[in-house]
Amino acid sequence: MALLAPGSAVPSALVALTVFRASAWACLLCFTSYNERLQICQIFAGLESPDLGKCEEAFTDAFKGLLDTEINYDERSHLHDAFTRMTHSLQEVAAAQGSFRVAFPHAAEKIQKIILQLKEVQACIPPCGLQEVARRFRCRGCYSTVCDLPLDCPVQDLTVTRGHQAMFFCTVNFQLPKEEITYSWKFAGGGLRTQDLSYFREIPRARGYLARIRPVQPTHRGTFSCVITHDQRPLARLYFFLNGYSFDGTAAATNKGIFFILFPSLK
Repeated sequence: MALLAPGSAVPSALVALTVFRASAWACLLCFTSYNERLQICQIFAGLESPDLGKCEEAFTDAFKGLLDTEINYDERSHLHDAFTRMTHSLQEVAAAQGSFRVAFPHAAEKIQKIILQLKEVQACIPPCGLQEVARRFRCRGCYSTVCDLPLDCPVQDLTVTRGHQAMFFCTVNFQLPKEEITYSWKFAGGGLRTQDLSYFREIPRARGYLARIRPVQPTHRGTFSCVITHDQRPLARLYFFLNGYSFDGTAAATNKGIFFILFPSLK
């Protein structure tokens, strides 16, 4: 936590600012411009005042601390509005000849209270997927980021007796966007258990979130892949290795192809 300037008139209740200082300084640079901050100090101290530099330093010092603030990406506009209201309020205090040494810490305290009331950042849910619902805005650098997880989900293994039914659910454990979700399926045969996309071929007209193979035949032994897409952008690739056997436990040969029964997307 940055130390208060000597001789500061800040009330004692505002000294314990560790939490908001840790979260607001970098956000100050993201949601206000240098010209806005300079204009506020010019009103407080005067255009040519020797205190102008002290005012600018006190402004950033009041918000100074750790830089690793993260907010829910969807809350950016709310925080931007809060900083806009803050700048207008500081201009009014400056015009009324208030003290910037009191006004800046008070403004920072208000911003911190607003940050604490914003919708929380959702946690990333492993092991895979582009999780837009967990996108966050980082004040360090003023940019957004999503979970650092691979698109490819681990292979799920399924062993089914020949002649029985196999079902694959192309679902993930994180929230998907509500609209423009599509599903596409591919198959890598020959008994391959793989995530190498070069081995897969498209399954025509396979567009549902649930696939059923009935009856399972040894030629179905291999890896099925489902891609979940939002607005033409892949969100996750799921893999299902189907290991089909005959009743006596041995893999048998057959020329029958893949029979898919596909269901509409989940809503």
